[in-house]
Amino acid sequence: MRWPEVLAVLVGIAGAGLGVWLLLRRPKLLLKRADLRIRDNETGWLLLSPPPDEVSEMRAAERRGALLNRFGARALTFEILEELPIGASTEFIESPPGIESSVREFVTRTGPFAQLARVSWEVQDRNLLLLERVSDLIIGIRRRHERLDDGAVVRLDSKAKDAPIVVLETDAPDIYSPDLMRFRDWLGVGVRITRSSRPRMQGRCKAGNGLDGTVGGIVQCGYDTFGLTCAHVLSKECLSAHHRCAVTNESIEPDAALLRTEMPCFTFPSVPRQCTVASVEDVNQMLRTHGNVSMRPVVHGRGEGAAYTRVSFFSTGLVDYHFPHVEIRPKREGIDRLTGGYTTTSRFSDGGDSGSWVFEKGTDNWIGLLVAGDSIERSSFVAESQPLFRYIGLVLKSRNVDLFSY
Repeated sequence: MRWPEVLAVLVGIAGAGLGVWLLLRRPKLLLKRADLRIRDNETGWLLLSPPPDEVSEMRAAERRGALLNRFGARALTFEILEELPIGASTEFIESPPGIESSVREFVTRTGPFAQLARVSWEVQDRNLLLLERVSDLIIGIRRRHERLDDGAVVRLDSKAKDAPIVVLETDAPDIYSPDLMRFRDWLGVGVRITRSSRPRMQGRCKAGNGLDGTVGGIVQCGYDTFGLTCAHVLSKECLSAHHRCAVTNESIEPDAALLRTEMPCFTFPSVPRQCTVASVEDVNQMLRTHGNVSMRPVVHGRGEGAAYTRVSFFSTGLVDYHFPHVEIRPKREGIDRLTGGYTTTSRFSDGGDSGSWVFEKGTDNWIGLLVAGDSIERSSFVAESQPLFRYIGLVLKSRNVDLFSY
């Protein structure tokens, strides 16, 4: 075989190898279908490119206007209202034009409190309004497919700097893609689909056989003092609960419970110190810099991590949560630090850490209440402090609420 022929064979082999690599790693170049992105060892389809900024602004303004029209400006401040506004007694789920509304009745007395807390949170930031619009569409789709167990998570893309992108984690992308494509202009935001990280609750109560959960701090309201933990760690037989949200298969309430301190089945801080509630802008700044956070108390996990992104909806398979959460990821340790980013070799939290409180590291600035984690990215899901604090105030019907932790 002559050299030109050998060279032609080698070039053919190299070309075939490159084609296979492109097919596996860069489908857009061959299929002209979407942009495959790789981030933190995950792959995802960029289903919708971010629209021009003026479109995002317009869609966010539409949603803000709908919320103000429904609830009124006063209801969206952090006042404790003597009575709920008329619009707060029914669920607010935004639907695209031409789509039948999927609104349902609240099943608990405190459901409207959770909705007000969430709405007063989202109106403070354009990206949160767009994130919630995507969540509403996802919830509507899920309600047409009852008991869908695809591990769905709706969050902001932490790497999107110039324009907001919402990430949908799911193991059933074909269920969501048609409507996401159909209503791309109405959404006003880029959307990327990636595999699900499968969140799971981080503890439960074992009645009569020890406890698997913790109380991260104390809520003081006048002369009353309560421990704050997760509702899902309590057994049905628990006699300490002053209030606990209904952890149903679809919950808009935070996974939170207030426990009477005079019936101590959990350990409470012995020398508590007062905490402040992180504002929406505080959390925004932490997410921009992936600021360090710490957990109190540390029971099972490492308890040191970084603020990663915001989550507006996630499903554990048993419960669909529609309440603001902050996703925390463990930081790399040792030699892994040379490559930067995050690690899946350690956990920020583990089973039994549900109910711990999360703070900006080195401060008493409270980020939120640890609720769940996942086994793939080692992420932890923390109910965000500001909307959670307002929910607690509405439940207790008091403006004078103080927080204390370890």
